[in-house]
Amino acid sequence: MRETDRIADELARPIPGAHTIWELVLHVTGWRREVARRLDDVVGAARDAPTGSGVSCYVMLHGLAQHDAYHLGQISLLKRAQAAR
Repeated sequence: MRETDRIADELARPIPGAHTIWELVLHVTGWRREVARRLDDVVGAARDAPTGSGVSCYVMLHGLAQHDAYHLGQISLLKRAQAAR
């Protein structure tokens, strides 16, 4: 690893072993796209029936909101750790 790459990684990864903000953003975005894909064909009364994943659209959307809140909390902590450096 080049020295500039090592320094960039240290700046982006203020907590050793933790994901970077960018990695978390990519994960959250990817999961949102997956949920949208799963819900794309569900219409009408089928919204309340279990999807291919075994949960209703309601449960899936609540899970997505909880997932996003968890990872946004991680991003907030990483931003705070970066600012403290």
